[in-house]
Amino acid sequence: MTRRGAGTKGQRLPLLCNHFKVNIAGASGHFYEYSVALFYGDGHPFETKGIGRRVIDKVQETYNKDLAGKYFAYDGEKSLFTFGSLPNNEMAFSVLLDNLSLNRTTRNDSPGCNGSPNDSDRKRRRVSQSKTFKVEISFAAKIPMTAIAAALRGQESENSQEAWVVVFLVAGLSYKFPNHARWIIAKCWFSLKSKVNGDNEGVDITVFDYFVNHRGINLRYSGDLPCINVGRPKWPTYIPVELCMLLALQRYTKALTVSQRSSLVEKSRQKPQEKIKILTEVLKGNKYDSEPMLRSCGISINSHFTQVEGRILSAPRLKAGNGEDVIPRNGRWSFNNKKFVQPAAKIDRWAVVNFSARCDIRSLCRDLAKFGEMKGISISLPVDFLRRTLSFDVHHLLSLEKKNLVEFGIFNQCLSPNRVNEQYLTNLLLKINAKLGGLNSMLAIEQSRSLPLVSKVPTIIFGMDVSHGSLGHSDVPSIAASLKLEMIGSLFKPHPEKGDAGVVRELLLDFYPSSGQVKPPQIIIFRDGVSESQFNQVLNIELELIIKACKFLDESWSPKFTVIVALKNHNTKLFQARSPDNVPPGTVVNNSVCHPTRNDFYICAHAGMMGTTRPSNYHVLLDENGFSVDELQELVHSLCYVYQRSTTAISIGTASCPWRFKCWKLDLKLHLAYVEACIVILAVAPICYAHLAASQVSQFMKFDETLDTSLSHGGLTAPGSSPVPELPVLPNNVWRSMFFC
Repeated sequence: MTRRGAGTKGQRLPLLCNHFKVNIAGASGHFYEYSVALFYGDGHPFETKGIGRRVIDKVQETYNKDLAGKYFAYDGEKSLFTFGSLPNNEMAFSVLLDNLSLNRTTRNDSPGCNGSPNDSDRKRRRVSQSKTFKVEISFAAKIPMTAIAAALRGQESENSQEAWVVVFLVAGLSYKFPNHARWIIAKCWFSLKSKVNGDNEGVDITVFDYFVNHRGINLRYSGDLPCINVGRPKWPTYIPVELCMLLALQRYTKALTVSQRSSLVEKSRQKPQEKIKILTEVLKGNKYDSEPMLRSCGISINSHFTQVEGRILSAPRLKAGNGEDVIPRNGRWSFNNKKFVQPAAKIDRWAVVNFSARCDIRSLCRDLAKFGEMKGISISLPVDFLRRTLSFDVHHLLSLEKKNLVEFGIFNQCLSPNRVNEQYLTNLLLKINAKLGGLNSMLAIEQSRSLPLVSKVPTIIFGMDVSHGSLGHSDVPSIAASLKLEMIGSLFKPHPEKGDAGVVRELLLDFYPSSGQVKPPQIIIFRDGVSESQFNQVLNIELELIIKACKFLDESWSPKFTVIVALKNHNTKLFQARSPDNVPPGTVVNNSVCHPTRNDFYICAHAGMMGTTRPSNYHVLLDENGFSVDELQELVHSLCYVYQRSTTAISIGTASCPWRFKCWKLDLKLHLAYVEACIVILAVAPICYAHLAASQVSQFMKFDETLDTSLSHGGLTAPGSSPVPELPVLPNNVWRSMFFC
């Protein structure tokens, strides 16, 4: 949907943003798109990834005159753009690349450390050689510069999509990644097996010596540098670094090591002024003004940060127990000397499993009971203390946690008490109270039933998210997703007996008694975990399924929908123009750097304590309920303050509703081959809770151990992934709770 105007509420604040304006000197001329086909010299299709850019660069270098001196913008795969046409619509070239490292089948041993490859691994190795490639370039489309100029002004045209592709490719030509790279001097030994008198004897040798003495390759500096492992974790194959080439613009999809994750976190903690300095240096180093492709087509990129006007929304007032007010300051608040709004029932039967030899567990339990009493929760002393050694298997612990929850309906709370103080125990009690059905705090406007539009009639709010396997574990099925396309398919699921066995129907039936037997006239959907390219799928697939579920219950029921997508994976940063500090909590922007026509806005609801604050980007795809710009922005901002696990505003969208009662529900269903639909209904912070629920359930499922079991029991599989075991049926007291909190 298009934007309905700009918000006006809040204190004005001048900001800078790391968006840089693209200008066009003139709107004449055309970009030409060409299809690229790569083949080996023998005519076989080219399949190896990453070398396409080298091939095209070689074509441009070798056949510059035949190409009329045109500069290329190449996407690395099958599309190439030029400003102005090439001499012919169909062109073919042949080029030779030297020192090319390719996978080839061989019977020789590959150099590896601490192990020997098996027969199948032994057949695959990377060898350096010269190789001939054939390149076919054929005309595909023509994009006028007027379409690119219109796209930059935010105007739609027939060629808008292609225009944006051209802009990104052309602008990316001169982008250079900043190097923080550090090398550690290392040498790697492996056992080289050779047949002597018919017997296999291993000789210890370094990778460096192997390539120099056994392969006859002159290495100049690799003896003092680490090698690149191009094999498997258990059967490594090492190549000297000087025989490898790092191609630009490649996305690393494997899991990071502990040290790499630590380094990444450290690098991401740059303060605002440091971040500005680094970005400024990168812009200078890229030298956009001297890039030949940009100059030839008249495109220029401004080197100054974009100036935007932000607004600071006031923090919402919260309510604690006994009607006491809680006033957030700088995105934070305290429960000191305050009780929870709705403390959980008395905890009189619980046990402790202790894995720490240094922890005074009895003292910890006494303190927990003491502070619980202060928050309104009556906690007896544990009925038992179980001692386990540190050698106790962590996977066994996770299995025990799952068994307690799934089979016995017993809630679990893990803690790592390195430093026990009042704040630590309060945070612990926040989670325990939420899991057991309590409520820690709530919005004052929620208690007074003055939430914009939401308080007028019963409103159901869905928070939807998915959980994928971590990087480097692509074979792990997605919880609440189909084939990792992010779409949740079991919202409406026709069934021969039930009619509809989908998740939405069950949630609607569970909501009905708590709303005074009234079907909600309004449904608000907060969706996380999808990209901008999937917005239409959210509306045309997911929303359509939800509407079908509603109509199946009552054909005459036509609720109005508001659909909001929260985007986190973006690179937009906001900076105060006149201060070195992060932008204050409540900062909202819906001009200049937002989409020129669509209804989106940025909010920094939280206080950035470390590094540079990243705002959340909200896209309103549909609003049949008629929120004004200010109403919707204030609602989203306020609902960032009701996350029950913490006493801080959170950075991603949340939602709440005054009709809570028995409305907390999580449903986990298996639809065909895919585990589907983690949806939290009407619970506070639905997006965050949906994420927590999906993540926790995915941890329950040990796919590596259930693989054989699933196969032996007819487990269902998704193409290209491991079999998906059916999720357990949760006890009533569990699925009605916030066990994932």
